[in-house]
Amino acid sequence: MTITRRFYVAPGAIRGERATITGPEARHVGQVLRLGPGTEVELFDGSGLVLRARLLEIGKEKATAEIISAETRQEPPPRLVLGIGMLKGAKMDLVVQKATEIGVHAVCPVLTERAVKRQAGPGQLQRWRRIVIEACKQCGRPVAMECPPPQSLAVFLRQAGPGEKIIFHPQQESRTPKTATRRGLVDRVTALVGPEGGFTGHEIDAAVQAGFTVSGLGEWVLRAETAAIAAAAILRFAGNGQGR
Repeated sequence: MTITRRFYVAPGAIRGERATITGPEARHVGQVLRLGPGTEVELFDGSGLVLRARLLEIGKEKATAEIISAETRQEPPPRLVLGIGMLKGAKMDLVVQKATEIGVHAVCPVLTERAVKRQAGPGQLQRWRRIVIEACKQCGRPVAMECPPPQSLAVFLRQAGPGEKIIFHPQQESRTPKTATRRGLVDRVTALVGPEGGFTGHEIDAAVQAGFTVSGLGEWVLRAETAAIAAAAILRFAGNGQGR
């Protein structure tokens, strides 16, 4: 069976019946995979637009393709937003990668009192974006997950908006998400997981005041990155109407 290769194209690089692949993606086409003109590929722009295309010209920094067909793919509700206390380097990278694969719509780094790292520069934000795109290519997801700059806990709680809201804390009794989530009756689920040192008592209180329900993730104390990935998987499974 022939494997159809997937590549990312920026929205502005799609014009009429042509799409232009640039930068690292173009180098992957020509220098790594050594694909030739006439090869059919799948392109996506991260917004849900998916193209079936045929490669035309391939250079070191640019490849052009003729669009054969196009469709817009929607992702199933609910919208899942995952806030996580800011983690160091590779741990945060892992959460971004796996959350993309699971189907999280946005991972929001949150600056909590016990967060190890306090800031993320432009280079780190670009790195997260590359991780998201690579994860989308691997898993077939048509929409790129959002990964905004780190924000304070107060801002995250204020912007959580309507829908189901859960804060996970290891000292809380574990219980499954609400029946509303499991029945697919909510459009948005916001989950919050602490950093390596967990949340302080008044951070938990602030979340409860903002409408969050406190829940656990089983009998063991999980690493922060494990807790974030587990929470995302549980809520996506429940939100798809399977966790009944």
